[in-house]
This record gives sequence, C-alpha cells and structure tokens, in this order.
Amino acid sequence: PPDRETAKRREGYVRSSELGIDYLKRHASGVSARIPKLLDAMSKAVGRADEVICDLVTFSNDRRLEMKKCDVESIIDSALSLVNHDLTRHHIRLERAIATNLPLISCDYGHLEQALVNILLNAVQAMEGGGTLTVSAYKGILEKMETDDGARTSRRMNAGDEVITISIADTGTGITADQISDAF
Repeated sequence: PPDRETAKRREGYVRSSELGIDYLKRHASGVSARIPKLLDAMSKAVGRADEVICDLVTFSNDRRLEMKKCDVESIIDSALSLVNHDLTRHHIRLERAIATNLPLISCDYGHLEQALVNILLNAVQAMEGGGTLTVSAYKGILEKMETDDGARTSRRMNAGDEVITISIADTGTGITADQISDAF
C-alpha cells in the first residue's frame, strides 16, 4: 500500500540522517568539544521532525481500513526491522517470543505495523541507557470484554472469542500516573 511505502521511505531518510550523525560522532568528536553536543542536538531535531511529519501524514491520511488476512509474525518482524537501528544504537536487547502456527488475522497491515512501530519507539525512548525489549504474541481466549457504548457495533468481540495477543514490555522508566491519561 502507498502508506507503507511512504513510511519505509521516511524511515530510510531518518535512518540515513541518524547513520550520518552517528558516523560524525565517531569521527569528528576530536575536532572540538562542542561537536558531540551539537550532534546530539541534531539527532534530537531529526527525531522531532520525524514525529511531526508522522503526525501530519497520519492526520492527512483519510483512507479507509484495508482489512485483509495477515500473518501477525510478519507484521511484528516488519515493525522490528523498522526500529532495529534504534535498538542497536541504544544498546537494547530484544527478546522475541512469538508462538508458532498463529492463525491469520483480519486487519489493516499498514495501520497495525505503524501502531507497533510507535509503541516500540516509545519503549526505545524509555530505555535510552539500554535495557531489554520483549515482544511476544500468542493465541488465547478473551476472558472478559469492557463495554464501550461508543464502539462500532458491526462486529464486537465477546468473552470466549479466540484472540491473538501481542505484548510489548520494556525495562524502561515507565509512565508516571499523571501521564497515563494522555497515553490514549
């Protein structure tokens, strides 16, 4: 889909910028004591610009969901490949626990991939000094369902439905109680 291609191109630009900045950090730091601070500021500016661009693209994208049968493991692997540079750069160890033979799910591949990338990048930001990121996926049965009067009613999930759970955990700082309400 075009959105996925746009995201991959954007990721390539950001990755190229980060690789260039990392190269300069390694090779130009002896020139001046100010260089490392300047390069850190540049890296943060690239990250902020990327966030703004992502938000603008998401806001301007009015396309409908393209629901298709998709392989959860391939979506997770694709999202992980998009953040691999960030994991390496921040010395984050990845633990991957994906159950075998998961059934296909009906979803919009691009939207789910982007949601996972956003969550993974949040985890990376919480572990800038390193840590462990654990990504797991498994099949289970939905035990209970919260009521949501504003939800679409065409296909609601019910207790007892078979579901695929994707879990992402990190050893980062966590979210403060006053920030948790802004998470969604």
